[in-house]
Amino acid sequence: MDVLGVSQRNGDILSVNVTWLPFVVRSDLRAQDLSFNTIGDRYLRSVVTNYANASRFVGLPNATITGVTFFANGTSVGPEAAQNYVGNFTMLDFSPLNPNLNQWNRTYTLNNNTTTWRYFPSKILNFDMRIERKTATSDYVATYGYDAAISVPGVGRAQGNMILVEVGTGHAEWVMSAIVILAFASAIFVQIRYRNRKRITKFQKK
Repeated sequence: MDVLGVSQRNGDILSVNVTWLPFVVRSDLRAQDLSFNTIGDRYLRSVVTNYANASRFVGLPNATITGVTFFANGTSVGPEAAQNYVGNFTMLDFSPLNPNLNQWNRTYTLNNNTTTWRYFPSKILNFDMRIERKTATSDYVATYGYDAAISVPGVGRAQGNMILVEVGTGHAEWVMSAIVILAFASAIFVQIRYRNRKRITKFQKK
């Protein structure tokens, strides 16, 4: 990823192009034996495949599992679609940040003279695997999502994917740095949640 050359100054107006925000890293990133980008293919696919295979024995004598159902974004999907859904999941996928800044929520804070744009995309992983046994029903849920914020000093305005802000002499460089650093730092704030629930009482389908 190269974000050089994204700013341009015309007089006292600094314009910054943030079209680089919705980037995606497809390759794996590792710390020793731990993968922390392609975790869908590395960790989740095998679990779903195991239960997808187990679903073929539902109804046979002595089978301990009486039902297996997969949900992606609240909708029931087949075993193959479920494996592809979780297997293609990568942590560093910021493609949901694609909408231009006019669709982000803009606020100006007077006490610190700062303009901020915020965006809350839908979760890029929202998966539920329901396992029914004779004695209990368990749901294994994996969700992943993030939000992004871009803050600039002063009164900023957006035109598409361009940020325009008035800067004084000698201030353009640190304004540019603030934009890039804050945008990236906020974009990688993520939330992962796994939970195992017993005795499901209700599940709504879309």
